[in-house]
Amino acid sequence: MDWTIKPYADANHPPVVKLDHPAQLTAKPGGRVDLGAAGSSDPDGHALTFEWFYYPEPGSLATSNARSGQPLKIEDADKPKAWFTVPTSRVLRHGPMHVILAVPDAGTPPLTRYERVIVTVSP
Repeated sequence: MDWTIKPYADANHPPVVKLDHPAQLTAKPGGRVDLGAAGSSDPDGHALTFEWFYYPEPGSLATSNARSGQPLKIEDADKPKAWFTVPTSRVLRHGPMHVILAVPDAGTPPLTRYERVIVTVSP
């Protein structure tokens, strides 16, 4: 609500998330998927942090890892550029995987914007 009572320069504004690739990708089981949002920025010049994570509910690809509790390991998940290998042994069926990117800024209050990448896995 700061936007409604403060001058533009005194209010925090949300980050602008820009993917380095299309929001829909294709991959094969065992293939590497590169993710990136290095072009993201903050209109106020605040530092950004990145969190890539797998969102299994809307997809049709089921994975699990009992030891880590993570359904899909995304390498460099806290960086603008991340990657993962499409699972092979736990794929129940081919179809979409949803990966979410959360980008919060370091403003006051911190604001977060999200982007979704849909990776369609096919044989």
